[in-house]
Amino acid sequence: GEQPAHNLASWQLCNFLPSITPDSSLTLCPGSVVNLAAQKGFSSYLWNTGSTSSTLTVDRAGTYSVFVTDANGCSAQSTPITVKETTASLTVENTKQVCAGATVQLSVTGAMSYRWSPTKGLSCTTCSNPVVMLSAPTTYTVEGTTIDGCVTTATVSLDVAPPAEKPRITVSQQTHLTSTTAASYQWYLN
Repeated sequence: GEQPAHNLASWQLCNFLPSITPDSSLTLCPGSVVNLAAQKGFSSYLWNTGSTSSTLTVDRAGTYSVFVTDANGCSAQSTPITVKETTASLTVENTKQVCAGATVQLSVTGAMSYRWSPTKGLSCTTCSNPVVMLSAPTTYTVEGTTIDGCVTTATVSLDVAPPAEKPRITVSQQTHLTSTTAASYQWYLN
């Protein structure tokens, strides 16, 4: 936005450096804000955003500084601080159909630590690649925490495939065998 016009020539500069204190990390997680507080004890505040409050709520990345004036008319500008944004997203692989009683390995990336739920059937609940033995269709949720402390979630739905149909073998003409439709075949001679 536009900055208000100020006559800097009329301000008396003094020998102090105001500070800015954030209420949390200088990294914005998706949907979060950082509150910046200028050092107390000044009669006026002017942030580089145009705000004239002693505090500033930041919801986007950028560099922020504040110009302060004390009761004697002395003014100074803080050292700028930079607020960064991070993207927290998880990628879950192995979203598929599995046979009842079979195991499948799940895999997630995008964070430093993980927590899976529900925990039933999982080989581990805090790893990035648990093995699951599926007995019923289940949707798993994984919560990941990034290096910046941002938390995000993802889901993976696993479905149980119906049991394979028992093949019916038909003998026709002494040397020709046929079977019902299947994904693959293994023939054995008894």
